[in-house]
Amino acid sequence: MEPAYKLLTVAEFLDSCPNDQRHYQLFDGVMVAMAPPGQSHQIIQMNLAYELGVALRANHPECTLHGDAGMAPAGLHGRDHFEADIVFTCAPADPEARGMIAEPLLIIEILSPSTERDDLFVKLPVYQGVPSLREILSVETQRVGATIYRRSEAGWTTTAVSGDEQLRLETVGLDIALAALYRGIPGLGL
Repeated sequence: MEPAYKLLTVAEFLDSCPNDQRHYQLFDGVMVAMAPPGQSHQIIQMNLAYELGVALRANHPECTLHGDAGMAPAGLHGRDHFEADIVFTCAPADPEARGMIAEPLLIIEILSPSTERDDLFVKLPVYQGVPSLREILSVETQRVGATIYRRSEAGWTTTAVSGDEQLRLETVGLDIALAALYRGIPGLGL
């Protein structure tokens, strides 16, 4: 008996992903459509990209930021292909990587209500297994709050930041008030 659907590898996913203006991810071989990001998500993503860009020009001009970046931690033969909101890397682009970021140093996920569970319970543990990764930032959209996961010699540490506290990302040399990321969001922004 044939299965109802075929579990895809990342290579098969990239070959068969519809070109319909939607975004898709691959979770354990199953293609899943993503809901469009909400307004708060979009504003936070753009505010973060701006602040990160300034920090990169000052501290790491040879490195790059990628928005809505393809991440396949196990490569083309794996069964997970995630779309991270923002990724920072200093590795040169690899034409064989088919648009995926192979050596991220920082991954940022903005936690929308529709994606929060997957971002924290599916993607986060997989990201923590990526050898090059030094920091992961999860930013909330419903309140001014974020969590920084930072790799140390002893493993991963977790730091929660909220309200007017400073957000420090060591990988890019960014140190700003967390509330600045919420600029333009009614009830949350400056």
